[in-house]
Amino acid sequence: MPLEKDQNAKSVVFLLYLEGTKWLFTGDMGKEEERELLQQPELLPEKEVDVLKVAHHGSKTSTSPEWLDYWKPKLALISAGVNNRYGHPSPDILERLEQRQIPVLRTDLLGEVEVQVKNGNISYRNKM
Repeated sequence: MPLEKDQNAKSVVFLLYLEGTKWLFTGDMGKEEERELLQQPELLPEKEVDVLKVAHHGSKTSTSPEWLDYWKPKLALISAGVNNRYGHPSPDILERLEQRQIPVLRTDLLGEVEVQVKNGNISYRNKM
């Protein structure tokens, strides 16, 4: 089966409610898909999340300022390989998160990270 040109635009995006917390998983969606969702508020049941899984490994093609300002995450997770050839996560995205004082957990720096919820409280540990 031939691959479509921009499959990232078709990423699954979902909001997970877990023990009183809200987690937003964004796949590899880009800024255009973020914009489309923000223009359809009836599809967005919440305005804030506790945890944002940053899209596309922290690529500069996603995680727009508008997206972050809408969701106001308390914690950001970025899954990226060490010294990956794409330079993920993008310094622009890291700066955007830092400007908003959003703590970031990065697998390229921490390795495997385990995030847990207990009684509505989020904790994490490095599994290395």
